[in-house]
Amino acid sequence: MLNRYEKAIRWIRSNLGEIIASQRIYSGINSDVWRIEGKDFCISLKLYKIYNQKHYKYKREIDFINFLNKYQIKSVPKIIAHDDKNNYAIYQWIFGSNPEKIDDRMIDEIAIFLSSLKNIEGFADENGISNASEACLTSNDFAKHIDNRIRNIQNKAQNNNRIKTLYKQSIEEEVINYEKNIRKCLLTNKIKDFIIKPGRFLTQSDMGIHNIIIGSDGCCYFVDFEHSGWDSIIKTAADLILQPNHKYSSILAKNVIKTMSSYFSIDYNISDDWSYILKAQRLKWSLIMLNPLMNEDNLISEEFERKLIIKIQNYLYSTREIIVN
Repeated sequence: MLNRYEKAIRWIRSNLGEIIASQRIYSGINSDVWRIEGKDFCISLKLYKIYNQKHYKYKREIDFINFLNKYQIKSVPKIIAHDDKNNYAIYQWIFGSNPEKIDDRMIDEIAIFLSSLKNIEGFADENGISNASEACLTSNDFAKHIDNRIRNIQNKAQNNNRIKTLYKQSIEEEVINYEKNIRKCLLTNKIKDFIIKPGRFLTQSDMGIHNIIIGSDGCCYFVDFEHSGWDSIIKTAADLILQPNHKYSSILAKNVIKTMSSYFSIDYNISDDWSYILKAQRLKWSLIMLNPLMNEDNLISEEFERKLIIKIQNYLYSTREIIVN
């Protein structure tokens, strides 16, 4: 019996032509991606991982990109074909490369892209667009998702001394500070109103340098919509600043806030409103970095554990200066 990759290859040969070259260019927790070339085509084959027979990431991305293709948003991949049974999608290849860093021009390009989604949001519900993964439309949502991650890692630590040690060495102190000081401020009416006021937005919900391609035509393209949907622009901005794949200076972080405020009518106020949200999301990303410990099937070496602790400690240290006061 053919596996899912072989079935996708058979479809490509039958519908696009003979394959000249195939190379796996990415393998991650949610998907594997191949660049496949033929005489007259160059495409991306994305094979989504299936967990417990659930296809959430696949469906979320396919629905969102089909929606953007339908309403002619040009700065995203174009779907050629997809297979709901075998959980794969075929996209036109985007020729280009990832930017080396986020700068002022890139921040503006991101805001322009999000603005283009704002223009078609009136059609989103009828096209089946749901909330983004871990959407934060209120301050209660921010707290709920962080609380769930804390509870999960603490429960694991109760029965696993290795995880308990790693938790203590990496982020226990940050969790204590969050529960003692940050959480109650996050849930004040002032910050609740600050988050709710701009309304909900369509977003990629995993915005960062790792999911941006500068095309050979000089345009910016956005890829990877496995977490996309309705979300808060406040959360989108905070995650853009704090995503561990790239580092911001405090000046650049403030420019993200200023740019998003300008485009989306957010009160531009470098205040406790932003400060507590950024502090909370900083802890969220630290908890996400502990995800490899949550999969009991993973055999993690002591060397990996050591590097993971150092990575989290470095992240927490390097992001202190960009928390707006």
